[in-house]
Amino acid sequence: MNDLKLVAKLEIVLDGKGNVDKIAMVRTSGITGFDGAAISAVYAAAPFPTPPIAILSGNGKVYLHWKFHRNGDACGTPGVNYFILDNGDKSGSKEDPPPHRRHASTGPTPG
Repeated sequence: MNDLKLVAKLEIVLDGKGNVDKIAMVRTSGITGFDGAAISAVYAAAPFPTPPIAILSGNGKVYLHWKFHRNGDACGTPGVNYFILDNGDKSGSKEDPPPHRRHASTGPTPG
């Protein structure tokens, strides 16, 4: 785990209040312990501040891809991309409908 080239990329879904809804691994670092630590760090940091309305998707959730680095970049906000999805649930289903990306941004979450 001392390899400074390790990077894990997570997809983090937050509800409209900043609570973690789900986490998925987008890109593994190849080291299970490092990947698990990245996931644990997200849960330990939760709940997050209430997200700005401007970055809520159609279903009222926030979708982030966040890179966790072993090097000096660590898990800073420059490693974050957020996605605004056109996925409003008009059917009443509890499952998220297939997302259609409307907008993506790089860098810190606007606030």
